[in-house]
Amino acid sequence: METVKFRAWDGLRMTTSGIMFNTTNGEIFTAQNMPLMQFTGLSDKQGKEMYEGDVVKFLYYRKETIAPIIWGIDGWWASLPGWFKDLYWVADKCEVIGNIYQNPELLQEKS
Repeated sequence: METVKFRAWDGLRMTTSGIMFNTTNGEIFTAQNMPLMQFTGLSDKQGKEMYEGDVVKFLYYRKETIAPIIWGIDGWWASLPGWFKDLYWVADKCEVIGNIYQNPELLQEKS
């Protein structure tokens, strides 16, 4: 069975402290209402764990693609407006280069 892991953005850094689980209803939350990111169960080509909210870079049809990791209706996706790719199929080609909280500039369109 796969381990379920989370991390949270506290406004300054990623942390795994302060994350709580309500055994009554299964809710996972933080005391300070910090954004939570779930581990995808996948690692990038360098062996780094990939979490929801991470920004990954990979070649797709010979084009460098930079996209955030999101949870879709049926799994983890590298997703941009109007475009998405099932993370499972590209994980071994991905490199985590940041996340949406600490590196939002990675997702800005290049002029």
